[in-house]
Amino acid sequence: MHSPVAASLDGGRRLADSFRHLILPCLALTLPAASGIALYVRDEMRAVLDRSPIRMARARGVTRWRILLRHSLRGALTPVITLLGLALPGLVGGSVVVEVLFAWPGMGRLAYEAVLARDEPLILGCAWVASLAVIIGSLMADLLSAWADPRLRER
Repeated sequence: MHSPVAASLDGGRRLADSFRHLILPCLALTLPAASGIALYVRDEMRAVLDRSPIRMARARGVTRWRILLRHSLRGALTPVITLLGLALPGLVGGSVVVEVLFAWPGMGRLAYEAVLARDEPLILGCAWVASLAVIIGSLMADLLSAWADPRLRER
């Protein structure tokens, strides 16, 4: 994850070298998920902007930015939070590809090598950790959704 001469660099240059080596793996992990989430946010915002409370706010003369940030973004946030919570396991699965491709140590590469070596206990352990990520992601999504939308707290 560093250049061969990284040990001889000072603090700032070593940090810049680390960031330079992080660009492609981070883009490979985040761009596919971010593009799908951005499309979903756009569709949700369009749906929320057509609802009657937004039309009422426009009729009262509320500015466009206040309508977007205060009224419609909060209404569109709940489904997006759920989508983000369920994207956490996808990042774990995507890390397998990134870690193997860029030869980084990590859980994804460990799972890949366990499959190649037919190490069943290690494969089961990696699957257990991935399923735990699904549960934690869903729990975080539910808690954040209840925080973002007061109507969900009553259920």
